Amino acid sequence: MKQQMQNIAASLADLGIILPLMLGTAIATGIDAGIALAGLGLFALVNGFIYRRPIPAQPMKVVAALAIVGQLDAAAMAATGILLGIALLALGATGLAGRLKRLIPGTVLYGIQIALAISLVLTALPLLGTNLLPALGLLLVFVLLKRLGLQALAFLGVLAASLLLFGNLPVSFADAPAWRLALPALVLPNLEAFAAAANHAFLPQLALTLTNALFLTAVIAQEYYPDDKARLNENRFALSSGACNLLLAPLGAIPMCHGASGLVAYHAAGGRSGLPVIALGLGLIAVGIATGPAAAYYLALIPGPAFGVLLLITATYLVDPKKLLRVSPACRVIIGLTVAAAVFHSMLAGLAAGIALELIRSRAGKRFAPGAG
Repeated sequence: MKQQMQNIAASLADLGIILPLMLGTAIATGIDAGIALAGLGLFALVNGFIYRRPIPAQPMKVVAALAIVGQLDAAAMAATGILLGIALLALGATGLAGRLKRLIPGTVLYGIQIALAISLVLTALPLLGTNLLPALGLLLVFVLLKRLGLQALAFLGVLAASLLLFGNLPVSFADAPAWRLALPALVLPNLEAFAAAANHAFLPQLALTLTNALFLTAVIAQEYYPDDKARLNENRFALSSGACNLLLAPLGAIPMCHGASGLVAYHAAGGRSGLPVIALGLGLIAVGIATGPAAAYYLALIPGPAFGVLLLITATYLVDPKKLLRVSPACRVIIGLTVAAAVFHSMLAGLAAGIALELIRSRAGKRFAPGAG
């Protein structure tokens, strides 16, 4: 019973990433927020039943960011989802995703993991604004309650406290838009939309999806659930995310992927089975279909600091300092430079820098090994 309560409570753990991206994208592009929520909910539902673990469903971050700053409209976003869907299906069906992952050293993957944690903190800080001290207090309360074995109470308590502390609900909802049943409408992108997708979003998002949604998610999932390694691998993640994008992007859903941060968030909140993402999926589908475009109005009422607290919680569980103490000084240097390149440029730059440094170290080691030459 206790584990079931933790799984239910954990269903809200990834909202700090999902909702801000969803809201920003809906406002910037004018897409039906209800359809977008329902699409993400369907993807979450599929994940829960297929993997039977809390494998997350998240909006694709590069696509959402480009849409928010006006570089992608609704048609180009749908085209991006279709292109990425085809690419991910190919990577999964051929097993190429797994072969690529085996080429990446563990030091580089851990550097990318640390960079992801730092990026979450950097995303959280603007959301927190001047509320940093109260947010840190809530974070400490979460950690304390979790150490006492009260994961479900810890997460729900911190989330409720965040809404109470930072919320600013209107006195009246008289001006709120009317609820309207959301029904999917087919979006068939033209050649111009596909060109915009290819020029602006496809390659940057594919690089982030490979590192974060496939490779890193597989590493963390297999660490959490070693008995399920056969199911929780990068090839299967590529297939599931590819199929959902190819099917749902033309129906108004925003491009979606799995995400290492979401998996960490669910696990930190006590989620262990597929129930958290199934519960989230059902909730998003119900809210999305019932409210339709009005969903964006209600999402905007959730205070930014509440999202910031959720992101900070996730970031603290992404990094294990003990791992850094167990590796050699040379490995720490490579991890540090990978983190720097990923944070200050991009995840793709971090990946390339880390692999290049590992190759240099490997060749230097062979050159100066006893008997070499």
